[in-house]
Amino acid sequence: MSDLPPPPTPQVPPPSSEENSPPPPPSTPPQPELSEAEKIRAGYKDVYLGEEAKPLTAENERIYAMIIHLSGLLKYFTVGASLAVPIVFWVLFQNKSEFIKKQAEKGFILQLAVSLSYVLLICLGTLLSVILIGFLFYLLIPVVIIVDIVFIVLHTMAIKDHGKGST
Repeated sequence: MSDLPPPPTPQVPPPSSEENSPPPPPSTPPQPELSEAEKIRAGYKDVYLGEEAKPLTAENERIYAMIIHLSGLLKYFTVGASLAVPIVFWVLFQNKSEFIKKQAEKGFILQLAVSLSYVLLICLGTLLSVILIGFLFYLLIPVVIIVDIVFIVLHTMAIKDHGKGST
């Protein structure tokens, strides 16, 4: 039984100087992971889409503001859309862009004023047509339409220079 080779001896690497030195201290303490609500409050996450929020450029703000003001023309095709579009933009961008928020407020106020002027003219015209010759008030409706379109165009043209260094 002496024909068997001796068992192999385990090879141990020589001790290095790195093992004896203490580990380096961490440069910064690890930051705790933010919850979903904290990410949304901090602006890192889009509330409605659940995506990482990207900052809006001046060009994007300008385009959204033009959509808000041009939506005033929708009142001639659908009921309530000229008031709904500014509200939707205000809700979506109230925490992202002060410019879009202000433009949505201005667009809503303008469209509300024009809508109320239509209702007032129609009611006044109907009332006066019973009493006098109220059909003349119906001739003012094209004037309101023209004034509305002029204001929409003026607001849209004023937005054109946003973000280009002018105020």
